[in-house]
Amino acid sequence: MKKTKFNPVSPFVKWLRIMSLSVVITFAQNQLYGQNHNESIDSVIILELNDGTLIQGEIESINNKEITLNHKEKGQLVIPKYTVKNQRLAQPEDFVRGKLVHRNPHPSRYFYSPSALPMKKNTGYINASYFTVYQGQFGLTNKLSVGVTATLFLQPMLINAKWSEKITDKVHVSIGGQVGRLWWGDDATVGLAFGNVTFGDAEENITVNLGYGSRSKDKHGIAVSSFCMNKRLSEGISLVGEFFYIDGKAMDPIVMGGPGIRIYTGKKAAWDIGVMVFRQENKYDVFDYEQQKIIQKKELNLLFPLPFFGVTYKI
Repeated sequence: MKKTKFNPVSPFVKWLRIMSLSVVITFAQNQLYGQNHNESIDSVIILELNDGTLIQGEIESINNKEITLNHKEKGQLVIPKYTVKNQRLAQPEDFVRGKLVHRNPHPSRYFYSPSALPMKKNTGYINASYFTVYQGQFGLTNKLSVGVTATLFLQPMLINAKWSEKITDKVHVSIGGQVGRLWWGDDATVGLAFGNVTFGDAEENITVNLGYGSRSKDKHGIAVSSFCMNKRLSEGISLVGEFFYIDGKAMDPIVMGGPGIRIYTGKKAAWDIGVMVFRQENKYDVFDYEQQKIIQKKELNLLFPLPFFGVTYKI
């Protein structure tokens, strides 16, 4: 009897495919069939109190000492002015399934890839992946952001910039790039230029990235593309997916990516947890004795899924 060798990766890959497909289906269903759970918010304001609490309602009156709101469920609320940190008009992205939530503190990125959504002027964030690779980003204007990525040893170190443009309320595009060096002993410069488009808002979106990377001492570069999505499921969790395709003349194609979650802890911090599977298509030449010629064969190598972990804090 022929014995089949058990591959421990296979069951996980099947699970990963199901999870990845569920990300797409969940987003698509919401876009195509989802109903708007929010009432009209044209006249609704949001008060953020000094302790971070959010309160929504329609303004009934304002004087020197207090703000009176009409809340849909709680009725009339009287809020002392000294407890209010700021106030703003309500937007659709302030609500998830009808519940008021703190917004995504860093919608301009996924796990690794950027979105086309811009950072606001004078805002920024610090991200740590595995607590070994750190990235800082800052919005110079409402369209231009800059940043740096490095380890504690300052190598590799890459600087980046991104310019974003709003096409409609639900469509943004951006271009950008990063450049730097990978290690002290390597004087070659590496760089990546990219362009992308994002459909959706800060809480619910999909992004397509296209880029081209190169190294100053290499003759050929690599083409990089990624498909990413974010779907806010509740006040504290988003479903995130990120998938890459990398190819070049001097290498065999690589497919990598997987699903994950983003856990929100307050209005400034978020934790990213996910899995990344790598699949590479290796090509090699062999001599076919039957055909008496050299033919090319392909072999798929699947690396065991690697966990992803990161934390981001808005500044």
